[in-house]
Amino acid sequence: MLTLAQRFLNFKAPYLNTLNSVVFPFYVLHQSALIILCFMLRPFNFCPVVELFLITVGTWGACAAITLVVMRFDALRPLLGIKIKNNYSPTIKKAGYILGMLLILPLAYQLVF
Repeated sequence: MLTLAQRFLNFKAPYLNTLNSVVFPFYVLHQSALIILCFMLRPFNFCPVVELFLITVGTWGACAAITLVVMRFDALRPLLGIKIKNNYSPTIKKAGYILGMLLILPLAYQLVF
């Protein structure tokens, strides 16, 4: 697979940077979207083929929609591991780091104690 990818996919294209930046958010979101979708579709008792199609399309659609929304707002981009587009002043960066630490502090406290 790696040899074939190196042979046929080794080129520069403008859309590759965007697609590469979207891989990690899809990886982070797909399991949650899959579980929620399976839970929501369970009462309907669809046949397996229809259920597979709905789960596959729904998971991809949910991941794509959430990723596209998050990519529009710089403040949300780090939540899914996407680089921030704009270059902000050091004061704003420090405020963001402090806010992030304050948001994670209760979880860290629960893990330690």
